[in-house]
Amino acid sequence: MVTVQRWSGREARLLRDALRMSLRDFAAYLGVSDRTVSNWEAGGAGYQPRAESQGILD
Repeated sequence: MVTVQRWSGREARLLRDALRMSLRDFAAYLGVSDRTVSNWEAGGAGYQPRAESQGILD
């Protein structure tokens, strides 16, 4: 098992893919907007969600 120390947009996308969820379903599952997840993923490996979002992804 891999432990994520600090989430990036790329890792959020990999998690969504591993869960086999659509962007909309993943956002609902996390309790955030579709646009939030889209922004994370668009940022790729160089983007780190805010601290409260890091907790949600954990």
